[in-house]
Amino acid sequence: MNMKRTFAGCLILIAVLALAIVSAGCVNQPAGDEQGIDVPDVSDIVRLDKVEKTGTTYSIGDTMEVILTIRDGMKLYVKECDDGISIDSKEISVNPGDKEISCVKFTITALKEGNHAFQIGIDHPLSEVYGFDDVIYEDTMHVVDTGDEPMTPRGVFTRISYADHPPYSGEFVEISIRGNATTGYKWVAAENKDLIISEPVYIPDDAPEEMAGVGGTFHWYVTSDTPGDYQFTAYEMPPAGDEPTGRVIVPIEFAKKAADLPDPVVLFTVEKTGITYNIGDTMEVILGVQNGTKLYVKECDAGISIDTKEITVKHGDKELTCSKFTVTALKDGNHTFSIGIDLPVSSNSGLDNVIYEDTMHVAKTGAEPMTPRGVFTQIGEHPPLPGEYVEISIRGNATTGYKWVSAENKDLIISDSIYIPDEAPEGMVGVGGTYHRYVTADKPGEYEFTAYEMPPAGDEPTGRAIVPVVFAKKAD
Repeated sequence: MNMKRTFAGCLILIAVLALAIVSAGCVNQPAGDEQGIDVPDVSDIVRLDKVEKTGTTYSIGDTMEVILTIRDGMKLYVKECDDGISIDSKEISVNPGDKEISCVKFTITALKEGNHAFQIGIDHPLSEVYGFDDVIYEDTMHVVDTGDEPMTPRGVFTRISYADHPPYSGEFVEISIRGNATTGYKWVAAENKDLIISEPVYIPDDAPEEMAGVGGTFHWYVTSDTPGDYQFTAYEMPPAGDEPTGRVIVPIEFAKKAADLPDPVVLFTVEKTGITYNIGDTMEVILGVQNGTKLYVKECDAGISIDTKEITVKHGDKELTCSKFTVTALKDGNHTFSIGIDLPVSSNSGLDNVIYEDTMHVAKTGAEPMTPRGVFTQIGEHPPLPGEYVEISIRGNATTGYKWVSAENKDLIISDSIYIPDEAPEGMVGVGGTYHRYVTADKPGEYEFTAYEMPPAGDEPTGRAIVPVVFAKKAD
């Protein structure tokens, strides 16, 4: 697993939308045959990258089109544009099969000769969660003053996402390129040892009976066994000779599934968070009880009260015994408390007898109590050892623009973040979800994992979660 010692914002998932390039020339010899995998089931195809027309050199007046999927909360915009070209944008609907998908069409027009670069940017509440930077498409328009009649449009590239996540290893990206096999010209995929590429499927356009010479589309289905950034390259080959007459490069990124991450031995769940409490508010701390252990209130300030109850928590297909500590704010002030543990192996494992401690900041506001304002759960089968993983999950809602980011900690190894939205009926938007991180350490010791809730604008946190993490030493 690619782990990082990182401040939040370094994230595991890769953008659903990314750069696509259409260019000319030849670098590598195309492969004679593809790898011959079967055409995948339609449910396994999560994205379509479609090159409808290709252009390498444009005349003044020529246009190209870039069509990109837009989702709820997303904004696409022209980030950079040379003065030798102009760019217009328009929201459109694209109908692949029986679906209707919202897209933005960018029309780039050549105004004067030269090499003119442009970029399409993205503004999205999930940008950091999915690993977006703020550029999802960039290209250069090579314009010559030939006096030829403009071809409009000369180049068209469309990227349509069927899923709400980037392609995972084992899922398929369909790549289609317009062509005309009846002319003897054909598109051939270049060999790539890191990609699994189907044999091409050529589908001619519908045409009246006995009409010859109609064009069509070359289709490939592409996947990979391992996550990473790759390039699919295809060459247009003439009927005779081995010098390509065109080239298309489509970058493809395959993300890592949560299932590829390590099995955690301890799970921390922060379901609700509160920094400042009102009188009457409660917070809950739920801690797993392992065989032979006893949990108890070790310290409790006079400004709070703590009740204890043994409960059962379901985690996957397991039922785990836990102790629930309900902490109630009685008066304003900063009130500390700690939960102790009697554990038979405490001295061997390097644990002290405090497994959770916190401070409840209580304000005398008179506001309506929120019960419970904070819920924290820790379950596990044994104290984690260095090299074993602790999973930390925090409830949130990325669709609002608010996000949870982890603070840097040089003593902890912290994974990139995975945001998993809740299941919701089709068409329902704005549902919440959970941010997940996997944490380990090289050495035994007591550490703190800290995360901040950041608003869509500004750099002042609106929430904070501190999770104490203890890595024990192996018993001799």
